[in-house]
Amino acid sequence: MADEVGFPYTMEERVKDSYYYEPQGTKDGLMVYTSKQDPNATAIDLIDAVYGKVYTIKQDTKSPEQWIVIYTTKDVSVISVVNGTTYVEVGELKNLSDSENTRIATIRNDSEVLLRYAYMVELKNKQGRKTLSNIIKD
Repeated sequence: MADEVGFPYTMEERVKDSYYYEPQGTKDGLMVYTSKQDPNATAIDLIDAVYGKVYTIKQDTKSPEQWIVIYTTKDVSVISVVNGTTYVEVGELKNLSDSENTRIATIRNDSEVLLRYAYMVELKNKQGRKTLSNIIKD
């Protein structure tokens, strides 16, 4: 809703506002949701929600959980897959528990593709999704 009237949006607000996500409670200081989308589509949705203004994005494509961690200057989103279901843990960085911070700190690989997409979104490049699709095909 805030997005429609031009106010800045957080990842947590996006998750609360969208029918893609179902609340599942809290874990280690973050709100937990299931997503009706796969991890990459979920990440793209959250990048779009914050207009590409991310601090960094980490990804571990080799793990069974397919971890994606998106950081803004104030928020964090941890996306994973468990038993075929995409989960999103989202909230303010200041609410992140030490154990959760330690867990996600092990995900060290920058996601060059998602970071490039975020940069295009931030620059208001309307070809962002098309470019992302071409990058993935190559």
